[in-house]
Amino acid sequence: MSLTFSKIDGYPIMTYEKDDGRKYMYLAGCPHKKRPFNVEGVKVVNDNIICPFHHAIFNLITGELVKEPESKTPCINCRLIKVEVIEGRLVFHGKPFIPELPKR
Repeated sequence: MSLTFSKIDGYPIMTYEKDDGRKYMYLAGCPHKKRPFNVEGVKVVNDNIICPFHHAIFNLITGELVKEPESKTPCINCRLIKVEVIEGRLVFHGKPFIPELPKR
C-alpha cells in the first residue's frame, strides 16, 4: 500500500493505492479544521489516515470518520472528500477547500 500526494488544478490530492492495484483519491485535507495531510507527522495505519493536528482518524477506503478528533470543536458530518478525474476534470464528492496550516 502507498499514499502519494499531488497537486491538480490547485488542489492537493492524495492517492491511496492498495497492493492489489485499487486506488482511492481524496482531497488531501482534514475536514475537521481544514488542515493539510501532506505534512510531517501524518500516519497511515491499517487503511486509515491519522491527522497530525487533532488525531482524527479516517478510513482511506470509505472516507468515513473512524475516530473523532481530540478537540473541543466537534467534527460534524466529517468524512474525506472523494475525488474522481472524469474526462480530465476533477469531480469532488463534497465541497472542496484548500487546506491551510494553523496561523501562529
